[in-house]
Amino acid sequence: MSGLDSIQWEWVGAAGGLLCTAACGLVALITIGILVWRLTRARAPEEPPDLPEQGPETTRILTTVLGYRRTDSGNHTRERWGRPVTYARDTTNGARWSTPVDGYTLTIRERDGGPGGLKTGTAALDTRFRIESDMPGLPALLAEPELRDRLLALPLVDCSADGTRLVFADPKLMGHKRSCTPHDPESADGLAMQVRLHDGVGDVLVMLADRLG
Repeated sequence: MSGLDSIQWEWVGAAGGLLCTAACGLVALITIGILVWRLTRARAPEEPPDLPEQGPETTRILTTVLGYRRTDSGNHTRERWGRPVTYARDTTNGARWSTPVDGYTLTIRERDGGPGGLKTGTAALDTRFRIESDMPGLPALLAEPELRDRLLALPLVDCSADGTRLVFADPKLMGHKRSCTPHDPESADGLAMQVRLHDGVGDVLVMLADRLG
């Protein structure tokens, strides 16, 4: 009997099959690992871009033209039509105005093609804004000409109330940018547009707060 005849070929075949299976499994595990790593890497949140610092002339007009007072917390506050309006701006959260309320909840945001929301019966409002509120009759109040025209005049609206505070947000400073364009924010024309933006937002905040209770 030759040496080859003494080899247990069935065991050799079984061992080869196991080795092949293990190799295929290892390749599959490596492939899955790479795919998971790529998907996880692709979904990793990107760092938000830094927002521009508030320029010195912009800072100056807050107190000299708009009548804000700087508070201990670093924010600014003033009265608009008898209501306190607080203004804050930083490079992380953008800008926000707020005033206290004691009443219903509300959100008014740019619709941007999205469906839903309450209807005021005024096409200019209903096509631009998505409105949500638990206050009965609010859509009709928003359609009153004085408030309607002020809402539509603002370059960007992101307004919300939780029953205790009404907030008007400009988190990416797009409202500031649209208001000043095409002028430099620190130029005379840009500063004039910022004054108009502050007064416009303040008017809308006060009028909404009066209606919310």
